Amino acid sequence: MDQAPSGTGTANKGILFDDETKNYLRTAQMKEMMRQIGYTDIVMQNACLQQMAEVLYEMKDYAGLFVGSEETMLAQGFDYTGLLKFMNANPAFTHEQLGEHLVAWYKAFYAGGMNIGPISMPLDDMGATLSLVRPAALGELPGYLDAFAAAAMRNNETEAAKAAVDRVIRFTSLDPANDKKKLIAAYADLYDFASILGDNARSQETKQAAQNLMSFIKTGLVIRNVGINGDKANGYDYTKVGGIAINTTMKIKTVPPQLEAIFETKYNELSLSKASQWDEFVTWTDAAWRN
Repeated sequence: MDQAPSGTGTANKGILFDDETKNYLRTAQMKEMMRQIGYTDIVMQNACLQQMAEVLYEMKDYAGLFVGSEETMLAQGFDYTGLLKFMNANPAFTHEQLGEHLVAWYKAFYAGGMNIGPISMPLDDMGATLSLVRPAALGELPGYLDAFAAAAMRNNETEAAKAAVDRVIRFTSLDPANDKKKLIAAYADLYDFASILGDNARSQETKQAAQNLMSFIKTGLVIRNVGINGDKANGYDYTKVGGIAINTTMKIKTVPPQLEAIFETKYNELSLSKASQWDEFVTWTDAAWRN
């Protein structure tokens, strides 16, 4: 499997990959990076797969707003000229106003296509996401995750878990060139996962916990969110995404042992895993899916 190209991100593995030295910034190191930088009003990441709960939770105490994508992002990045014009015209802009500006630009960009010199490249078949997340609200996320996970496990919602693993909207694979079915794509939309599991749950407790998590994402955690197009090969409609991704059980039935070598940091050592029972829940859904 190919490693990430220089400068990009790969969700809960890390970011800022250097092709020459093979070094990169591990997800667990992002907390220390932000601590040394100091508080930052807005952290915008033009890197792939960074609007993920595990990534943002590491940095939550050192930023006023996170802007990024659950999916891969094009190397062209943001419209920085337009962004500076927006900021200069409205220096006291709110996060909500910034969200409106960015979402409007993102939609227009994908609708109009990308121009590279004389070549115009249509983007109407490319899936894309963008969201704005409140760092302060991330401190509440473990409580909602734990209530959801505990209800599902306590009520033995194995069939609902299988439905969620099978149908949840997943983002790029660990091996995108050879895994078009996203069997080894662990990064999935949290809102969609909770929605599917809740809809298929037998217990009212589980259904309510799923709804509580979804409501928190929509009204407390994510300020603004947009999903564009989708993944036609897998039937994923990105307009349904909630703006925050999380690690989930992969669809592959037998996990190749070499996958473990990709992640230097063990998942249970990440800050979100220590603050919540999500890692234990993923172990439970692993068993439900593969047994």
